[in-house]
Amino acid sequence: MIRNISKVAKPLVVALIGVYVANKFNIFDFITFIPEEKSFDICITVYFAILEILSEFFAKSAYAKFTSEISVVLSLNNTEVSIDSTPIIKFNQSGLAEATITVSIVGRKKHFSDFQLVVANSSFATMQANIHDREASIDNTGNYIIDLEKMFGNTNSRIYVSSSFRITFAREFSDTERSIEISPELKRKARRNFHPWITFKHNKAFLKVER
Repeated sequence: MIRNISKVAKPLVVALIGVYVANKFNIFDFITFIPEEKSFDICITVYFAILEILSEFFAKSAYAKFTSEISVVLSLNNTEVSIDSTPIIKFNQSGLAEATITVSIVGRKKHFSDFQLVVANSSFATMQANIHDREASIDNTGNYIIDLEKMFGNTNSRIYVSSSFRITFAREFSDTERSIEISPELKRKARRNFHPWITFKHNKAFLKVER
């Protein structure tokens, strides 16, 4: 959200500052071989270019300090992890299915305080988390939960961190073909679900029961 606002606001701010500075101090007025009628146009062009470079530098510094990014990819086990993919998860003859959820974060721990990643429970299968994944668990309503703050450990610096988690699906009894879309959600535990400082990208998968 912050990036989108910046894309709109930055050109306007650059233009306003450029015109104001050019009106107050036009350095090209002191260069004799530049025609007077062309001086302001040249000044605006040069000032805009300089301000664009400076604004891009300060914007990148601000993004690094005030924003974070998270990418979540659902994939089949032992397959290529791609956010552009839409895997189909199928049950075996024992009524079990597995998938991998890969969570990659570039950012600060404080931005993910009180945040969790949620894969909602489906109507025809229950999910199980790996007992060795301390960040992952199943809540009281059967949702698969990843505590994002725990992924950072004890560091508070801006870092890159990535982990892969296994999800096991146990099929409920059904004699019909069924399919449901699985899509991870970014949610706050207690407060309003609002996160303008976090860029959240993810793919989706389909959990499918075949006859």
